[in-house]
Amino acid sequence: MLGSGQAWMQETDFVSTTADHPISSPPPDVTVAGMLLDQVLSRLSQFDIVGELLRRWWRVSPSGPVPRCLFDKALISIESASHRLEQGPAEARRLAAEIMEASSRPWVMPPETPPRDLPKLFAEPNLRIEAVGIILATAGTAAICLPESDILFSVLSLNSEQRHRFARDILQASDACITFCDDDSPGLHDLMIWLRYASFLLTLNFCGYAGKLQTTGLAQK
Repeated sequence: MLGSGQAWMQETDFVSTTADHPISSPPPDVTVAGMLLDQVLSRLSQFDIVGELLRRWWRVSPSGPVPRCLFDKALISIESASHRLEQGPAEARRLAAEIMEASSRPWVMPPETPPRDLPKLFAEPNLRIEAVGIILATAGTAAICLPESDILFSVLSLNSEQRHRFARDILQASDACITFCDDDSPGLHDLMIWLRYASFLLTLNFCGYAGKLQTTGLAQK
């Protein structure tokens, strides 16, 4: 039986092959926003890796720019979304439509909102793409920054090359989140600031100081 890392390598090899040599053109009714969202949701097939990396990162790095207490519920929502994607194309389309609708609504947070209620604005049943991007980008940073000797990588069967490829794919997904939000999510708000910062940290750790900041959309602002 393949470990999580080995199974993921086989999956991404297939995705890379089909991306380089598309089987067919996208259907005419598929929008740019829809293709960006599909790119993000495709990474949820790796939720077992994403979830374990994130929980490990939160244990060893409890103080971060994105408040962990606000995103525990988002992580649960994203795990639920990953299970929905396994139910077939019809359920995947419903999930995508729900996320697109929630993400396209203006971000409204009444001043009197208590912290415990804040996740209701971006987790189920209002799961927004910004929250998905923050979770993914943080997991990508964990894949790069946790020491290679960490026992988690043995459990997940992720070697150094696989960690690098995982972080690369996550970086592309977080970039897609930002592009989607720039085009379809109105205004700059707390979630967008957290998403841009989480993506910046991933870019910095993945590419180094010589990395091109436009990979996170920051250079366009």
